[in-house]
Amino acid sequence: MREIVYRQAIFSGGKFNHWHPWGFIGGNFIAPLTSTTSDLLAALEHSQEFTGLKDKNGVEICEGDILLAADTYTDRILDDGSGPQEPFNHLAPVEYHEGAFGLAIAESGDCYHTGFRSFAEILWDIGDQPDEMEVIGNIYESLHLLAPNS
Repeated sequence: MREIVYRQAIFSGGKFNHWHPWGFIGGNFIAPLTSTTSDLLAALEHSQEFTGLKDKNGVEICEGDILLAADTYTDRILDDGSGPQEPFNHLAPVEYHEGAFGLAIAESGDCYHTGFRSFAEILWDIGDQPDEMEVIGNIYESLHLLAPNS
């Protein structure tokens, strides 16, 4: 049986405290932590789905994770569009749009362009696979990584 796994962000005093895994795990259904209908809606709002993919360290990639994706930036100073290249790493959150998981790219490099790119698009257009990327945080614990000039 396919495992459908979510992680629910649990807060204490308005701050992220820990994750509660829920879904169909090991052939059993584990429910989100709730006590009322409004708690269920909040639990679903703060739940993130496992994408089915793992990063280069074998860490499960979930919606809301922040991935480090390597790229380059070319300072196009010559007539043919070439010039010196520099390493350019993207820190991008994993999002779910129109039936696909992918990355929300904030700033363009040579390979990755601004906007949402599904993992399938990234593999097809760029040739990068999620197992070449690295989970370095998530939007609840490490949102500061996505701030400009961080």
